[in-house]
Amino acid sequence: IDIETTGLNSNPDVGEVNHIIEVGAVKIEQGKITEKFSSFCSCPIPLPQEIKKLTGILNQDLKNAPIVKQVLYDLHDFCKDSEIVGHNVSFDLGFLNYYGAQQKILFKQAYADTLTMSRLLLNHD
Repeated sequence: IDIETTGLNSNPDVGEVNHIIEVGAVKIEQGKITEKFSSFCSCPIPLPQEIKKLTGILNQDLKNAPIVKQVLYDLHDFCKDSEIVGHNVSFDLGFLNYYGAQQKILFKQAYADTLTMSRLLLNHD
């Protein structure tokens, strides 16, 4: 799983929460991709220039995209029977659970973080 956002904050206690602008996921069975999920999310603010540069996503890409609520329902259905894996996945889950909680959608599956795994394998703190 991977998401793109308008910034780094998913914690309302430390300021305005940034917006999810894209979600992507694949299902892998026996080492092969068996299903894919991908969606932009409409965004109520113009994208910051640094986010456009970093992600390659433009305001016009989000113009007719579904609202985050619908994307999260669809993603939750896609992921419901699966473990979640991602690079720095706690970042992604912070956003998914912040916005999902507003719809009573929580991503509570077991998860694995490839960032943590790579640091352990490479012996970096």
